[in-house]
Amino acid sequence: MEKLVLDGHCADIHLFKVEIAACHDKIHEILHEVVSGAELERASRFFHVQDQKRFLVTRYMLRSVLSSFTGVSPGLIRFHQIANRKPAVYGIEFNLSHSGNLLLIAVSSCPVGIDIELIRPDFDFKAVLPASFSAEEQRRVLQAEDPLNCFYAYWTKKEAVLKASGQGLADDMSLLDAGNEQMVWDGRAYEVKTYTMENDYIFSLAGEPGFSDLLFWNY
Repeated sequence: MEKLVLDGHCADIHLFKVEIAACHDKIHEILHEVVSGAELERASRFFHVQDQKRFLVTRYMLRSVLSSFTGVSPGLIRFHQIANRKPAVYGIEFNLSHSGNLLLIAVSSCPVGIDIELIRPDFDFKAVLPASFSAEEQRRVLQAEDPLNCFYAYWTKKEAVLKASGQGLADDMSLLDAGNEQMVWDGRAYEVKTYTMENDYIFSLAGEPGFSDLLFWNY
């Protein structure tokens, strides 16, 4: 696994955390310098203002982050598609996820996937279990010390692997066993690690087996 270097720091995966509301307040007057005309037009089609802000912050930060690795001006970044139509830039792979007020962007030289969820105490997770979890996974979740947290950990692990593969969604997520740190999908193994953040968020990161150097950046 080739490490990527940013500001003299090398890592298997670079992970960027963005607070969406605060970021939008800082960049809304200079969005047009980075975000493409097509992206601005797409943002205007969102009915809710918060959805517009999230989309614009996501595109601005993604372009800015990738520019840091490629040396290409953010506004000139061009995306192309690799396996399963997953977007990439100049041999750099990336993935992003947002929930609540947080956006996470993961960048690596190898396939990477990330999923973050805002933990909702009132969420009826039991209704989701039969469709997306195997019988054994359901048993583990329901018997866990904190079933809700266990559910979110398993869910984000599944999503992270599917996103790393480029598939994004699967009809039968129960085929993915989230009880292991290494998970296999479509004949490929992924290492998956789960973290909590600010007490209210949980996210999982999927990458090449053996990845260990994770560098966290706050924006």
